[in-house]
Amino acid sequence: HHSQFLHAMDLAATLLRTAVASARGAYRTARWRFLLTVYNVKEALLAQYDAGREILKCKWRKKPRPIACFHFGSLDAATSRKHEVPAYDMTMLQHGNCSNFDD
Repeated sequence: HHSQFLHAMDLAATLLRTAVASARGAYRTARWRFLLTVYNVKEALLAQYDAGREILKCKWRKKPRPIACFHFGSLDAATSRKHEVPAYDMTMLQHGNCSNFDD
C-alpha cells in the first residue's frame, strides 16, 4: 500500500507541474496577443493622426501610409526587405527629444 501511495503522490505532482506549465504558457500567449493588438491599434491611430494633421495643414500628398505589420520568417528575409515608408521612432514619439539617451 505504501508504494501505491507514493505512486499516486508522484502522479499528483506530475499533474500539478503540467497544469502550472500549461497555465504559464497560456498566460504568456494571451499577454503577447494583447500587447500585439495594443501595438497595432496604436500604429493605426498614429497613421490616422498623421493623415489628419496633413489635411489640417493643407499638405495632403499622395504617399503610402504606414501599416503596422509583423513579418515572420528568416533573418535573411527580414534583412532583404525594403521599407518604403520610414518606421515611427516610438521612443521619440512617447518621450520627445531623447538626446540624453544618445550618450
